[in-house]
Amino acid sequence: MTYPRIQVPVRPQPVELNDVKFYVVTPDTLDSFLEEFEKDNGQIVFVATSVPSYENLSINLQELRRYILQQKEIILYYEKAVDFSEERAAAEAQAEAAAQAALKSE
Repeated sequence: MTYPRIQVPVRPQPVELNDVKFYVVTPDTLDSFLEEFEKDNGQIVFVATSVPSYENLSINLQELRRYILQQKEIILYYEKAVDFSEERAAAEAQAEAAAQAALKSE
């Protein structure tokens, strides 16, 4: 049996993420935080979120992770399905020959 040659593309480079720092600031620690932060980093910019929104962010990241892992499994399945190496072709040819021989012996 002749199999079509399907080229499996090279996998993409791994993701390289940059560090992100989160600071938890309360009304009691705000003044000291602002003083220290400005001294260490210069300009101050605020990005705020609520506790429920932060929990949603965490859930969303977990959901993305789940999706990526499932996609990876699908990719591995199809890479294996189109693996027409000589070993696999020989094994399939042997199985086909055995099936033909079984049909003839009936």
